[in-house]
Amino acid sequence: MLATVHDCSICAGPSCEDARDIHSRGRIGVDEGVIISTNGAVSWATIGRIVVAGFGIWVVMETWRIWLLLLTAAIVAAAIMPAARWGDRYRIPRIVAVSGVYLGGAFQGCTQ
Repeated sequence: MLATVHDCSICAGPSCEDARDIHSRGRIGVDEGVIISTNGAVSWATIGRIVVAGFGIWVVMETWRIWLLLLTAAIVAAAIMPAARWGDRYRIPRIVAVSGVYLGGAFQGCTQ
């Protein structure tokens, strides 16, 4: 869409007569933060963003086992945190409280 009054660096003024001509020839266009021309060409910045995003997805896919281990460790740590806080409240060392949770879980697993 073209506005009759605009401000851009190409036209160098708030109300340039040549603005419609410049914009209609396909030299400038902005579509939701991605600079494109009106003839459909994509800017190099957009191509760079796509390449970087693709590389990031590839890295995550290649290291999914590590991410799975980290997620599991975070879930276990969050599950043990209430027992560790309970131990802190009664001045039981954290290592003893956490070891008790692990041994209790192992004992529970062995009895079933």
